[in-house]
Formats: sequence, C-alpha cells, structure tokens
Amino acid sequence: MSRGGAWIWGFGLITIGLLLLFANLGLIPLRELPLLPLLVVLTGVWLTADARRRPGGRGITAGIVVIAAGVFWMAESLGWLEEEQFLAVLLVALGAGVLLRGVMFGRR
Repeated sequence: MSRGGAWIWGFGLITIGLLLLFANLGLIPLRELPLLPLLVVLTGVWLTADARRRPGGRGITAGIVVIAAGVFWMAESLGWLEEEQFLAVLLVALGAGVLLRGVMFGRR
C-alpha cells in the first residue's frame, strides 16, 4: 500500500470508528447512518479484490472479515441476528479467509 493509501485508510477507519463510538454513546442516532454497513461491505469487497494482485494474497482474510462485519451489522439492524452471535460470525469469517487464501494462493 502506498503512503497516500495508508493515510486514506487510516483516516477512513478513524472516521468510521468515531461515528460508531458517538452512536453507541447516544450522541448521534444510528438511524442517521443507514448506508454505513453497506460501505463496510463494499470496503471488504475492495480489500478482497485488491488482495488478488498482492503476493501470496496478502489481505484477503482481512477483506473477508470486513465483509462479514458489514453483513453482520446489516443483519443485526434488521433483527436477523443478535449481538451475542458476532464472535461466531467473526470466527467463521476468519476461517473462510484463511481457507480461501490457502486454496487460491497456497503452494502447488
């Protein structure tokens, strides 16, 4: 990742984190951020696609985890999943990312 890309990612993640923190503290209503989970999913898709061009597929697991976090967030907001299920979803996403990287970029 270039130095400029690192700055963009850093500020982007800090901004999303602060928005979530302010929403959890009740300072801003989460209903005002309906597209944020979709933005998280799209970021994960971009990370996963970008990992295909990197040596050894570096970053593919992170992309899968970010996608899973965004999908979980959407599912929770729709009432399909409960907050307590996040760890299970996270572990499944980590496992899927590791397997995908091994299948796509493992030694032959």
